[in-house]
Amino acid sequence: SPAPSYDRSMTPRPRKISNPNARQLQIDWENQATQIIDFVDLRFECPCAVCVDEKSGQKLIRRGHVKPDVRPARITPMGNYAIRIEWSDLHSSGVYSYDHLKKVMDSYFVELGLAAGAAGAAVVAAGLEAGAAAAGVVAAPSALEPARL
Repeated sequence: SPAPSYDRSMTPRPRKISNPNARQLQIDWENQATQIIDFVDLRFECPCAVCVDEKSGQKLIRRGHVKPDVRPARITPMGNYAIRIEWSDLHSSGVYSYDHLKKVMDSYFVELGLAAGAAGAAVVAAGLEAGAAAAGVVAAPSALEPARL
């Protein structure tokens, strides 16, 4: 039987991408969920061919190789499907599809014990609302100019 088709419309798009503090990225999704991830974790989850073997899918990067002070130097929207992150460690080949970002952030949410559905998202959203408002928008998917952090 044919492989099931992938429907990209199932993944919500970011409404806003910001950094509520010096170590984390926050995404406010279209579906009203708000998620955060540490820069180190996001850098470790880079999907590019330098970081992930294209054939096996096995990670080529080790968590210990990611500098603890790594941060995005620039985030650039890529059409309506992804962002490209240029990192302070000079790594710049990672294109993070919204689908990949959502899966990665969901997996880290589970590790933090916050994946209890809307209740967990509401707690995180409430706790980050003031920080996000103070930090402002770092990147918007519809932005024409790339964002600098």
